[in-house]
Amino acid sequence: MAKSISEKRRLACDYQRVHNKTPEGIRTRVVAIWKYRGVIGNLHKYYDDVYLPETNCHICEKEFKSRRDKCMDHSHKTGKIRQVLCVNCNVHDNWRKVLIPKLF
Repeated sequence: MAKSISEKRRLACDYQRVHNKTPEGIRTRVVAIWKYRGVIGNLHKYYDDVYLPETNCHICEKEFKSRRDKCMDHSHKTGKIRQVLCVNCNVHDNWRKVLIPKLF
């Protein structure tokens, strides 16, 4: 028996919901957001090698409590990645007060 269109859509939505919670789904979504915001470079490599293992903000050195506290700072002019910051340092541009080492 063939499945109806609404049944196929429901199954696709169920799959997306489950996939988005897996590590690969999270990685795909984060990299897609970075690309949308104009970040350039090998983002999958950056995500795996720098972003994921980072546990502290590069500026204030506070530990990230959750994934939502972690921000990837980048230049809006060039699109190049600068560093991993906490939300507070990123929003208040605290990175400008510190000499920035180039990550990539």
